[in-house]
Amino acid sequence: MPYHGESYNDKPIALTECIDSISVINEYINKNFKYSKKVYFATSFGAFILLNYLQNNIDDYYKIILRAP
Repeated sequence: MPYHGESYNDKPIALTECIDSISVINEYINKNFKYSKKVYFATSFGAFILLNYLQNNIDDYYKIILRAP
C-alpha cells in the first residue's frame, strides 16, 4: 500500500494511487486464487479507500469488515 513502510514518501497522499494498489492486488488474487472468496478487512483510512474502490467494483467481494476507531 502506498505511503506505508518502504513506499513512504513526502508527497501528499493520492486517493487514486491507493485505489490502484487495491486493483493490482486484486488482479493478482483473481489470477492465482480463482476459486477463493474475497473477504476484505480495512481499518480507518484503509476503510475509506476500500469503500471508494468498491463503489466501482461492487461484485468483487464476498464480505467486508470495516473498523473505524
